[in-house]
Formats: sequence, C-alpha cells, structure tokens
Amino acid sequence: MGVWRSMALYTKNITLAETTDAEFRRRKEFWRRDQLLVKPSTLLATIENPLYAPLVSENPVDDYVSLFKKLFHHDSSPLLCVRTPQGWGKYLRKQLEEPDLVTLAKCAAAQPDKINYLEVKFYYRSIAPMVRAPFPFHQPVIEFTESLLNGQKAIIGYQVHFPLEYQHLFTLNFSGIRPNSDSVHGLWVP
Repeated sequence: MGVWRSMALYTKNITLAETTDAEFRRRKEFWRRDQLLVKPSTLLATIENPLYAPLVSENPVDDYVSLFKKLFHHDSSPLLCVRTPQGWGKYLRKQLEEPDLVTLAKCAAAQPDKINYLEVKFYYRSIAPMVRAPFPFHQPVIEFTESLLNGQKAIIGYQVHFPLEYQHLFTLNFSGIRPNSDSVHGLWVP
C-alpha cells in the first residue's frame, strides 16, 4: 500500500518556490487574472516544475483522456472539473466510464479560451475539518492551460492553490512559513 500511495502522489512532483509580491503580480498579469485576489495570509509562490501532459497525439482528445486517467490516479479522491456548454461539470472517477472521459475530453479540447476551463481538486476527509483557509481556498486545486513547455505543446497545471494543511501533497521551497499563513498560491509562466 505504501509504495502505491507514494507512486500515486504525482502532486509531490510539483515544486512551489517562495516569490515576491511583484513577481506574483507579474504572473497574474501574464495570465490576465486581474480579478484574482490573494489574502495577506496566503504564501505566494512560483511553480518550478508544473504537472503537465504533452499534446502529442494526432487527436488532442486522446491526450486529454490520458491526462484525466492520470489525474484520477491519486489517493485523495480527486474531483475532475471541466467547463462544459452547460457550466462546470464535476466528476469523480467512480462516476465515469471510458466513453464519459472521451466526452469530457472533447469538451476540454474544444474550449476556445484555454484558461480556467479545466481543474482537479483534492480532498481528504481527515484533513477537511482542520482547514483554516476560506472558500475557494479550502481544498487543493490545480488549474490547467494549454501552452508550450520546453518547446512542446502541452496541457499544463499553471495555477495551484491549497490550504497549508495539504502541504504534504506538494514540494515547498520556502525559507519559512509565517505563523499567520493559511494557504499557498502558485503560478507558472512559460
């Protein structure tokens, strides 16, 4: 069980490094996320090695299906959220069969604006009651975009935010954590 658990924690490969207010603002501007408000109790970070899936297939839907399968292979009961024509759809792995994944992948791949269209959320029942961070930062979320990574087109987890109670899921590179901090917010830019 321990080996499976550590293999399933792909989130641990995401490294978040401490950054300045100015650098975080620059990254917000890059993604046109002006309305993204961050509280003083949030630790600001850059994402040094984001979660990603290369877009290498002739049909990008296949790459999205592969990413979805990877996202569901996590021990925290991940919730896949995809923007559909009807609004946000939220799905647990046990709710979906292969044809459902293809349908969701088609919705994600067809989005004209590839920002704030796809995300995965994580949840542990044992941690949730202890979380101090308010909504929408009460559970870990990775938001995705399509961009270039090392010269290759990919689906990239460009934004990560989570309450400090979930910090064990990620790798943090901080000089220290302020006592009044309740969450971490990281942004990646190409």
